[in-house]
Amino acid sequence: MTLAPAGGRRGSRLAALRVPLSFQLTRYRIAIALLTLLAFVLRVAYIISTHGFAPQHDAHHYDLDALYIANEHRYPPLFAPNGTSIPNAYRPPVYEVFLAVIYKANYLLGGSGTSRWATARVVEAAIGAIAVAALALIARRLWGRRVSLVTAAIAAIFPPIIFVAESLYSEALFVPLVVFATAAIVEYRYRRKWWILILAGVLTGLAALTREYGAVLVIPFCVALRPRDGWTRNSLAPITVLIACTFVIVIPWTIRNAVVLHAFVPVSTSTGNTIAGTYNSVSRDARHDPAAWRDPSKIPDFRRIYAIAHQNQAKMNSSLESAAFAFIGRHPAYPFVVAYWNTVRMLELAGFHRSEATAHYIGVPPGDTDVGIYVLWLLLLLAIGGCFTPQVRSGPKWVWLIPVLMYLSVVFTQSETPRFRSPIDPFLVMLASIALVNVWDWAARRFSAPVTSLRRGAPAAGSGL
Repeated sequence: MTLAPAGGRRGSRLAALRVPLSFQLTRYRIAIALLTLLAFVLRVAYIISTHGFAPQHDAHHYDLDALYIANEHRYPPLFAPNGTSIPNAYRPPVYEVFLAVIYKANYLLGGSGTSRWATARVVEAAIGAIAVAALALIARRLWGRRVSLVTAAIAAIFPPIIFVAESLYSEALFVPLVVFATAAIVEYRYRRKWWILILAGVLTGLAALTREYGAVLVIPFCVALRPRDGWTRNSLAPITVLIACTFVIVIPWTIRNAVVLHAFVPVSTSTGNTIAGTYNSVSRDARHDPAAWRDPSKIPDFRRIYAIAHQNQAKMNSSLESAAFAFIGRHPAYPFVVAYWNTVRMLELAGFHRSEATAHYIGVPPGDTDVGIYVLWLLLLLAIGGCFTPQVRSGPKWVWLIPVLMYLSVVFTQSETPRFRSPIDPFLVMLASIALVNVWDWAARRFSAPVTSLRRGAPAAGSGL
């Protein structure tokens, strides 16, 4: 006697469908795994091709601070010209601690000297490759598997993302943290597991302690968690958990700053230096590279502030902020000039020489920079097209608030590329992927219709029958 499956014929058909669907899911997972592996291989290949790499500018300071933390097991102070030790909170701590852990592990495994740079870059390449898979997860949950696969493929090979991924700049960790936190929010909305929401809050806090403006992620994430059926006590719980977990990560560092600096410094004392470097008479009046950031310690406007070498770092930061805001008060239209020129530079429209110079800071050769620029322009055209697709028009809007806030966080201060554009690039990749899938669908409909008609016996257009 043969027993029929539950549900009769309909149940049989559904059971028969399970194998192909499972097979499709397996193929999708294998494809994402292969694209993630491709992303890692390409990043390692780039590391090998730039074997003469040495950290420069900010990367050099990250390297020195990480060495100090690895050896002394505490955050490095600053040293005045007279030898006085000054408590330091200039850079957010997470990236430097991240490098210090890698350096320590490299030493324990027998590495020495400059091998720590190669080790750190390979670890960053691995994290960048994992971020490709996380970006694919976001695209899959929001727009389906095809967009997900195209997103992973573009993110794996997109040159500017590869350049930043192993640069020994904090963006090498910050960009993956932004992607991971966004993926966690998307996954929480899909699965409604509290541990995923807690993870999202922790990742957001780590992002804020890597780049200070990472704290703006809280805004789009709260929008994503807003209730659909009115505000209640229970509906506020996810937003409360997210903010609480973010604060739990950030507050210990804020308390540490209050103790050593005797001032309220939420994350870092770099804001004054950043703002003052752009809002000064030298930058405003410059004809070459106008309205660009310049080292404020070399600008006469701030000579008096930097002359007081023994002062508290928080007070110096406050003095620089006050001077910069006073300059804005005297030139209220200047911030819009800054935003215009920084946008031009972020789009790589300020000339190849300028782009090559800023990319050189993260160790990118001029030829590679030029290739990255051409690929970026192509991606931007596709991303613009993606903005007008049905998926974007009818899909979740909070996702696009993230790149908008990332743009606003830097456009009024500085715009070294591809570094300061790097948190926006993953979202441009997703927009371009949506556009490509729509173009493919349009082409399939356009060119398959005559074939379908002929198969049905209908006369083809122009056949004269």
